[in-house]
Amino acid sequence: MMRPNADGEGSMSGVSRAAWIYIGAVVIAAARFAALFGAGRLGRVLAALATACAPFLLGADHVDNTTALDLLAWTVVLLCVTTALPGRGHPLRARPA
Repeated sequence: MMRPNADGEGSMSGVSRAAWIYIGAVVIAAARFAALFGAGRLGRVLAALATACAPFLLGADHVDNTTALDLLAWTVVLLCVTTALPGRGHPLRARPA
């Protein structure tokens, strides 16, 4: 993802852009987690805002490695597991006898 600039040197701007996309997806997933746990609109907005301001996300963008992708991958795994688990109003929930 390194692109040569006018001086012939490589630029890491492509990595930074990809990291911002990954971080944005993590923020959106945080709002989805809040919705899964029963939060209303304000709760989803606050969850997304708190996640967007979290120091680990802000710092992950400035590291030139796969930290942002790793955060996204684990967030997606946890979102899939949480969605699959039976819970309130979920069709897989066991009904009391």
